[in-house]
This record gives sequence, structure tokens and C-alpha cells, in this order.
Amino acid sequence: MKTKNTIMKFALFVVFSILITGLVSALTFGTPSNILTSSAKHATITLTNENTTTVNDIKLSITDVIDGTNSVDLSVTPTPIATLLASGTQSVSIDVSNIIGNLKFGSYTSTLTATIGTNTTPAATSTITFSKSFCSKGPIGNLSIKSIDFNSNGDEDDEWKALDEIEVEVEVENIGVNDIKDIKVELGLFDAQGRNKASDLDFDNTGEDEIDLGRLNDGDEDTVTFTFRVPPDFEAGDYKLTVKASSDDAGESLECADTSDDLNNDFFQTIDIQKEDDEGKFIAFDNIEIKPDQVTCGDTITLTTDVFNVGDEDQDQVKITLFNKDLNIDLSKEIRENLDEGDKAEISFTFVVPQGIIDKLYLLDLSADYDYRNGNYRQSLDDTTKTGLRVLGCGLVQNPTDTGKLASITASLISEAKAGEELSVKSTVTNLGVEADFVVRATGFESWATLNSISSPIVHLKNGESKEVTLAFNVDEKATGEQSFFLEVLSGDKSERREVVANLESTEKTSSGLNLPGNSLIWVIGIINVVLIILIIVVAARISRK
Repeated sequence: MKTKNTIMKFALFVVFSILITGLVSALTFGTPSNILTSSAKHATITLTNENTTTVNDIKLSITDVIDGTNSVDLSVTPTPIATLLASGTQSVSIDVSNIIGNLKFGSYTSTLTATIGTNTTPAATSTITFSKSFCSKGPIGNLSIKSIDFNSNGDEDDEWKALDEIEVEVEVENIGVNDIKDIKVELGLFDAQGRNKASDLDFDNTGEDEIDLGRLNDGDEDTVTFTFRVPPDFEAGDYKLTVKASSDDAGESLECADTSDDLNNDFFQTIDIQKEDDEGKFIAFDNIEIKPDQVTCGDTITLTTDVFNVGDEDQDQVKITLFNKDLNIDLSKEIRENLDEGDKAEISFTFVVPQGIIDKLYLLDLSADYDYRNGNYRQSLDDTTKTGLRVLGCGLVQNPTDTGKLASITASLISEAKAGEELSVKSTVTNLGVEADFVVRATGFESWATLNSISSPIVHLKNGESKEVTLAFNVDEKATGEQSFFLEVLSGDKSERREVVANLESTEKTSSGLNLPGNSLIWVIGIINVVLIILIIVVAARISRK
């Protein structure tokens, strides 16, 4: 029993001795004074001796930042630290000695290590951060990004999928005492390879990924908003979204800001662009185009669209359907080639606008069936994609209380009226009734010209509103003299028209070199008679004076 107690006491003593030994090398690093950049090349950190005894011969080392074949050399001073008293502190300097190559956009880390004497086991370590930010020389000057607000119509603001609509609102402030001119705000979206892919987004705002902010006086602030869509064929992956505000007047090396507390990594926001995993949303439509864009009853219409597989599964075959009950449209086409993840196919439909329909905006439904197996489509889109087709001038019923004229029409020639040349006519149509759509056309010209174009064959006018319409005719080479046509305006079952007259000059010349319309001999005899009369008057006047 005695022997057992002795052993237990010895074991306890040994454990206690190990704890005391561990405390001798207790060193700690504080928080670095700043993040290192290509312009902010110096930082400080505090090393503290947490022991109750002095620590001698402390060696410091720091690893370089490596990015593939590119690197950043970092150095630390002082090293070694000969003596650090108990509970004492030592300020340590960290410097960027040189930058090699071009680092990709992003954040990099280096490890600062303290060892004691010949012991290679670290007594203290700290992570040092180096950033390659959007500003070419790092943030500098008196511009500040006060706030950044992200909004997405998708499930998450930082998780994007194809056709998600994104809004990024950036508020910029001049925190200095002098005005800053020619400020621009730029959006960046960097992929894993460090490539800026922002220009591949589908922007709605003017300027796309770069917006001119203009001038900010001292203490002033202003806001710009980027609005864009994620294209269906945008590559999925992890991205870094960033913004910068700089001055073209001062130069980016003197005025540039690219950091904000609203970004989850200080100078960028991590964005995850994903493939669609909802089976009811695997197919998307984009670049939908309808020609012509102004249509009336009887017109032949062509609709083209790009079809994308935005899902996370390949498709062997896809059926696309175009439908509208009012226009009697129920068309379908199959994409029989493989439509793999991210693939695109173009498809088109042609149809005729039926007669006897009312004037309005018709919504055409595009849908898709896919997951083709054993002759059957096992999946359809949850929601159709709607695109508008405005039909004008077919059957709009005017207000029954409106008994006045439909519209007033003025017309004038804006080119010379010559045979064999183009004749241009400018007309102004003014709506004298209720708001309506008007079809503009020309009739009665077929015997002397052909109609080349009408600038606006369909116009929408509010009451009292006017619009100019230009008509171009190709005049026949043999057409001469007074010719006319009717300029007509129709809306529903009402119409107005105005006759337009053109006196055409012949391009043929008489033997005298004069351009004489009609019977040339009669014109010559008439001119001779006029000359003879003038001579008789002159002779008579001379005789009377005698």
C-alpha cells in the first residue's frame, strides 16, 4: 500500500514539472497594425513575453507570399531579439521588400514565427495578410466607399444563378478638404484564375461596369447603382465581387478607394455562381427577338430565341413550345442534338397575325419539355417565359362619344420632285381623339412611283400628340407633270386621308436646251410670239418720241 502511494505522488510531481517548463517559452503576438498591400508596405506587431522570467535569443522569421510563379518577399526586424524581459513587449516591424510578378486579385497570408534559442518549435506564431486589391497601388487618397448594398431577386444575395437580376448600390464620399474631379466607380468580378469577368455580365445601367460619378466637393457624397443579369452561359464557380472609386483627374495612384465594411472580406465579397439544381428550371430563354417589331393584322412574324441548358444535368433532347390562345398560336420544335450543361441552341418560329383581333399587347408563352427517355419527356418548366407582341391598327374601337375627326395630317416635299429619282415626303400626324394606335400608309401612287419605305408605319399617340412620319418613293423615269397620292391614317374602323401633289420635272431636254414640259413645238412658237410683241412695242415707242 505504501509503495503504491509513493508511485502516485511521483507521477503527480512529474506532470507538474512539465507544466512549469511549458510556461518558460510563452510568447504571444498582438494584432498586426494593418493589411499589407503594394502601396502599404509596412506594418507593426507587438511581441509579448507572458512569462515571469526573461527570455533570451528570440529569433523571428516570416514566410513569403506565393501565388503560382509570382511571389512577394516579406522581411521582419529586429531579429534576433537578444533579451525580452518578463511581462515585457517588443515592437516588431514587417516590410514588403519587393514584389515579383503580377499577383492575382485576392487576399494572401504569410506566417510570422518566433523561436527561442536552438529550439525549432515555434514559441509564437501570427498570420500576416497581404492583399492584391482592385486599386492598382492599393487604397490611397481621400475617396472613401461609405457603403455597398447588394440586392438579388434570387434566393441569396451572394449566391447567383443564371438570369438572376442583381443590383449593387455604391455610396462614395470625399473625406478630404479639397474637391475631387472626374470620379469613376468601377465594378469587378474576379474568378479563381484572377480574371476580371465583370464585362461578361448583362448590364442595364449606362456605362455598364464603369459609371462616371463626376465631381465631389469636400465632405460630399453620391451614389451610383449597377444593375445587371447573370447570363445563362456564365461559368459557375467562386468569384470575388469588388468595387473601386478613383479619379481620372488626379490619377488612380493618388486617389483610389476599394475597401468597405459592407464587404465580407474588407475589399471583396465572395460570390458563389451556381448551376440550377431545381429540375423545373433547367431550361432558360434569352435574346428573344421578334421581327418586325411593329405589327398589324396579316403580318408574318418571326420569333427567334436562344435556348440554354442552365441546369446541372445534360439533356439528350428538348422540345420548345410557343403558345398564345388569342392569336391561335400553338407551335413546337425539337432540339434533337444534345443540349449539355451550359450549351446553347437557337430556335425560331414563324406565324401570321390573324385578322379581326383587337389592338393590344399579347403575351406569348415560351415553354420547354426535357429529360427525354424512351420516347417521352419526363419534365417540363415550372413557369413559362413571357414575351410581348404589340398588335396595332387591327380593330381598335374608338370612343363612341368621339364624333370628330380622327387625326389631322400635314405633308410637304423634302426633296426635289424629279423623274427617276427618290422623292421624300414628310408628314405630321396629330391625334384629334382619344389615345390610340394609328396605321400610316400611302395609296394611289402606283402609276408613277413605287413606295420604298415609311419611317413609322404604326404610331401610338395620346390626345393632341403629334409625330412626324417620312415616306420615300422611287419615281418612275418616264413620270412627268402633276402627280399625286393619298396619305392615309387608320385606327380601328376609322380613317383620315390627305392628297399630296408633286409636280415632277422631266429629265429629258428639248433641242433648245430648255426643260419644256408638254408639246415642245407649241412652247417654241409661244416664245417667238412674245419676242415679236416686245420688238413691236420697242419700235412703236421710238416712233412716238420722234
